[in-house]
Amino acid sequence: MKTSVSREHIYHKYLQEIIRRGRLKENDFWRINRAGILYFRSSHGGCQLIVSYKQLRKQSKMLRSRVNEGVVFLRRFVGAPRQVGSVMPSSPYLTRAMMDKIEWNDVQSIAELGAGTGVFTRAIVQKLKQSGHLLVFEIDPTLKAMIEAEHPGVTVYGDARELPRIMSGNTRQLDCVVSSLPFAVLPPRMTASILDAIDKTLKPGGKLIAYQYSKHMKPYFEKRFARVEISFVLRNVPPAFVYECTKAIEGVMK
Repeated sequence: MKTSVSREHIYHKYLQEIIRRGRLKENDFWRINRAGILYFRSSHGGCQLIVSYKQLRKQSKMLRSRVNEGVVFLRRFVGAPRQVGSVMPSSPYLTRAMMDKIEWNDVQSIAELGAGTGVFTRAIVQKLKQSGHLLVFEIDPTLKAMIEAEHPGVTVYGDARELPRIMSGNTRQLDCVVSSLPFAVLPPRMTASILDAIDKTLKPGGKLIAYQYSKHMKPYFEKRFARVEISFVLRNVPPAFVYECTKAIEGVMK
């Protein structure tokens, strides 16, 4: 009985949403079959599949997970605003904008700095080739534990300034660095140390993909990289600038 009520409640909410979006009219016929599949007959005729209960449950769980991440993120921001740098995790639109800057077929080694709740980590793990190597850095212990719990095979390190030391045993340099670090609010010496660490470990022609909430870092990136391109993502809280910074290739880019 409890499952039935839960199912009806979820379908009711979903029907309200698709009516609001104009996909279904209130006078259209709809029904749910024994397998839990929702169908409707539109005013234009024809019976069309909408969604299964299993799909709705999955969407509902994903939404709850995102809400929970947001709550944790907000709490960590209140406790340490300079470490976290934002009140909300990155939106799917910002995630897509960041990931689209990376040529995944050419990436064998990648580092993520300031992973937060693991929004970008999730996307990187999905896109990185099986033979690829990922280094994740998150200094906040609560957020670090969240990432390690979700990705047992990924080692999460603390201070991003330790990147050269951690990379010291590797003969291959990084192809790409993805950063969510709030450089604009970090102490200037810390920002410089982190950028030094990136410069030491990123290969010639490699990329730093970073987002910021202003263009404050533009001149600092331009001093260190051969090419800096900026795009803007409005659909994020707050809206963000995405920096695509390419390291010089000796004798070619500088």
